[in-house]
Amino acid sequence: MLQAISLTKQYGDHTALRQLDLTVEKGEIFCLLGQNGAGKTTTAHELIELIPNSTLFDPEVIGGALERLLPPKRLAEVGDFQDLPIWRRLVIDTAAAMLAELGGTLVVPMTLLRQEYRDEIFGGLAAVAYRSGMSCSPRRKRSCGNT
Repeated sequence: MLQAISLTKQYGDHTALRQLDLTVEKGEIFCLLGQNGAGKTTTAHELIELIPNSTLFDPEVIGGALERLLPPKRLAEVGDFQDLPIWRRLVIDTAAAMLAELGGTLVVPMTLLRQEYRDEIFGGLAAVAYRSGMSCSPRRKRSCGNT
């Protein structure tokens, strides 16, 4: 288990992460949720330095790959890659593959546009975690950024 109390990260005068308190259990899929620019990825990078045998999985990478792989016509039909069912499936499947390959704790920073997408992805991640003998713990990051 890792417990962080008042975790803070600054870049010069900019505070990217301010007094975050959290607990991460061994073997969790740990999801950090928040708005764009809230400091999720910064927090995730800090956590993987602190949590033994942990890996960062940023679902934005899947979106970037789909933007290069899918025909422009298909991309034009949706407002965001999150609106593509294939993106949500690949996020879950990639998390499962990473856990099978690497084990440990998976740290996942995400901004999700819709409640139903959150439910779909967290349901899938919970099933992955259950099959792997792990737990899935979505966390809302509230103490980050300059808010």
